[in-house]
Amino acid sequence: MSDHYDKFHFYKGIDAIMAQLRATNGFLDVNKPWLLTNQEHLLSVVLHAAMENLRVCGILLQVCLLPTD
Repeated sequence: MSDHYDKFHFYKGIDAIMAQLRATNGFLDVNKPWLLTNQEHLLSVVLHAAMENLRVCGILLQVCLLPTD
């Protein structure tokens, strides 16, 4: 990821982030957190992993956003 950004290949960095987001979506599809309501610990683990992935991807994508001031 940083390799792509360091070489100003932002599109490759964005592709890598989007691949991670697709993997996170697949993770949620496989684990089906909406069916884990009676397994509180497993539900917590699945949601925490997914949300952490989304948080990190959001931070990495901020580099590509234009300022709005």
